[in-house]
Amino acid sequence: DLLKNLSLKGKTIVVITHNMENVDKCDKIVFLGNGGHLCYCGAPDKLFNFFGVRKYGKIFSLLSDEKNSILYEDKLKRTVAYKVMVNDIKEIYGLDGDLNV
Repeated sequence: DLLKNLSLKGKTIVVITHNMENVDKCDKIVFLGNGGHLCYCGAPDKLFNFFGVRKYGKIFSLLSDEKNSILYEDKLKRTVAYKVMVNDIKEIYGLDGDLNV
C-alpha cells in the first residue's frame, strides 16, 4: 500500500520479487525468462491469459526453460501493447530503427 500511494504521487516504483502476493496492486508487471528474455510486460490481470495458466508457479516453471522463454518473447513482440511500448520509447528518446527491447 505504501508503494501504491507513492506511485499515486507521481513516483515510479520498481520492485524485483518472486513474492507474488501483492502483484495485483501493480500497474504493470514484467516477467523475464531464462537467458534474460523479456517474456511479458503488461497488466497483471492479463498475465494468466497470456501464458495460458492459472498460477504464478506455472509461469516460473515455463520460463525456467530458455526455449520456452524465447517462444514467449516472440509472442510478446507480436502484441499490439509491445509495439506501442517500443514506439513510445522511440518517440521519447528520439530513436529510429529497430530496438532490441
